[in-house]
Amino acid sequence: MTKSFLILTDGRALFGFLVIALMIFARFFYKRRLIVLRALRTTGLKKISDFKDNDVGKITGRVVYGGETVFAPISKRKCVYYRVIVEQYKYQGKSYHWIKIIDEERAGDIVMHDNSGYAVIDPNKSKNFLTEDVIQFSDSSDTLTSSLESYLAKHDVDSRGFFGAHKTLRYKEGILEKGEVFTVSGEGQWNETKDHKLNIPSGKVLVIIPGKAEHVYITDDPEASEVVHGGK
Repeated sequence: MTKSFLILTDGRALFGFLVIALMIFARFFYKRRLIVLRALRTTGLKKISDFKDNDVGKITGRVVYGGETVFAPISKRKCVYYRVIVEQYKYQGKSYHWIKIIDEERAGDIVMHDNSGYAVIDPNKSKNFLTEDVIQFSDSSDTLTSSLESYLAKHDVDSRGFFGAHKTLRYKEGILEKGEVFTVSGEGQWNETKDHKLNIPSGKVLVIIPGKAEHVYITDDPEASEVVHGGK
């Protein structure tokens, strides 16, 4: 069964492994986080209803299911957006490292409500940071679930090494699900709701696109949520 931790016979080896893994994780985790937060800090906070066409701004609201949804592959949770990273712990150079072997993002209709209106976010050309709230490990002592085996096979990843033992893998998943507060910045364009086939109680929807900023920035990091407007 997939475990949420690794068991090593040598306590000192376990400690060293955890320290190295934490350092590598922190390096890439915080780099991506800081890029997104820095961009959001330089963008003015607005309500959805205050946007005019071509305005650039930042909005904070809650996820609503107003269109297509997806299911996160590791946790099987319903959501509008997910990112999954799978890494293998392997020898490279002169030591062991976590090497990324899968990096998958998928979005449905990312719809936000901030009590003043509705927005739908274009995830193309986005830079995002999602809090990774599911982190699992599997190693040679595990028997992988069929869903994990299927997920790896979908990405042409063999779960076993040369001698038939399962590889040491780490699975990280972050999602945007119903009711979750998140923040986004970009250029706004007002469209007819019917043009996006959304099921929301509004004839107009603000579409957040990259625009001149070249990127849409998305995060559920609480630090980005300077003002929280209630939502459904």
